[in-house]
Amino acid sequence: MDKEGNFLRCFECDSTKHLASKCLHRRQKQYSKSSNTNQVHVTFFASNPDDRQYCLIGETFGKGILDSGCTKTVSGEIWMNEYIDMLSIEDKENIEESESDSMYRFGDGKKSNALRNLKIPIVIGNKKYSLSVDVVKNDIPLLISRKSMKNMKMKLDFNNDSANVYGDKIALHCSSTGHYCIPFTSWDLDIKDTNIVLHSKHFHKIDQAEKKKKANKLHRQFAHASKEKIIKLVKESKSYNDKEFIEAIEKVCDECEICMKYKKPKNKPVVGMPLARNFNEVVCMDLKEFKHNEIYILHLIDVATRYSAACLLYSKQKEEVVKNIYKYWIAYFGTPRQFLTDNGGEFSNELFREVNEKLGIETRTTAGEAPFSNGIVDRHHKMLYECMVKMIEDVKSVPEVALSWALCAKNSLQNHGGYSPNQLVFGHNINMPCVLNDEPPALTSTTSSDTIR
Repeated sequence: MDKEGNFLRCFECDSTKHLASKCLHRRQKQYSKSSNTNQVHVTFFASNPDDRQYCLIGETFGKGILDSGCTKTVSGEIWMNEYIDMLSIEDKENIEESESDSMYRFGDGKKSNALRNLKIPIVIGNKKYSLSVDVVKNDIPLLISRKSMKNMKMKLDFNNDSANVYGDKIALHCSSTGHYCIPFTSWDLDIKDTNIVLHSKHFHKIDQAEKKKKANKLHRQFAHASKEKIIKLVKESKSYNDKEFIEAIEKVCDECEICMKYKKPKNKPVVGMPLARNFNEVVCMDLKEFKHNEIYILHLIDVATRYSAACLLYSKQKEEVVKNIYKYWIAYFGTPRQFLTDNGGEFSNELFREVNEKLGIETRTTAGEAPFSNGIVDRHHKMLYECMVKMIEDVKSVPEVALSWALCAKNSLQNHGGYSPNQLVFGHNINMPCVLNDEPPALTSTTSSDTIR
């Protein structure tokens, strides 16, 4: 079944009883066309490419992916057009174009016919080669086939991430998807031993439009490299220090439509909108094991102020959980507007929901199999737990006293917006022994009682 509840179908015979890998019709076609070399299988999406595929295309401009499972070298039209634009006028004239009747089947099962075949000049190491490439309309990078690698007498060294091509050792790049890529020109900026010299004369005589044009040429010449790499290259050339040209490079790289389309997707934000702005508006809670299946910490924390309350439980029974919620939170602060918990059985039960309904509390839970969505309480769990362990190790305290000590310290420290949770809830911090304002008796280290100690 797919995500919408529909039966998956074999893309060879449209059956719901099997998938294409076990389809008899597919096997019969393969046997009947075993002599036909125009059938090529590549695991890429012909339609609706995902972000990883787009990202892979952007990473491999000016590079080829080594794909031993591909029986013919093939590339997408966008990749090929960008590569041709990087070539010199002489190299463009040497490109040979011919018709191709090859048919490709990609990962989604859809067929794609080759638009044409091009013999393009490539430079690997210090030698020039001619590579025969089928061009398809789909958004895919250049895939170098097993046959092409054999023609280059290529030997792969997985231990050193390199390839030997006609005796030349070439450093291979590993893409974000784990594919090996080989650079086609000595222009690649990631190769440390590349020697590049930029000659820039009379830059002060060039207007801003011309500088932008040259910056665009430089950006495309280096296979749509990032602005950081190009600017570093320009600054290291020691030919000039033109701020307008640097700004033009930044602007060209930022406005490049190809880079915007094939760049890596942005990282998901590590923070979101606050769940609450006032105290006792949203209270998160969870259980933390203190000893394996023996003692649990019931931890409640206010989202707005990070004020914590906690107690030890000796069972995970729902009645025990509800009783201590009354005892350690509602008895002091009243009912909150919302309780946020995970989907554990100690919270997701009829008793807990009925209690919340009677008290007018909205019950909220995290998404299924995503307890990390309740990250506030999980993060502060760690703080309380570590403090407890340290206090027990330091003064041999019992767990109840160690937990109270940890709560007192946590609620008194300045850790949220520059204020302690005590200050945000009560308006002032609590009084504790301090060398600044206490008399000597309060600072004496010796006591007559072990409990006071």
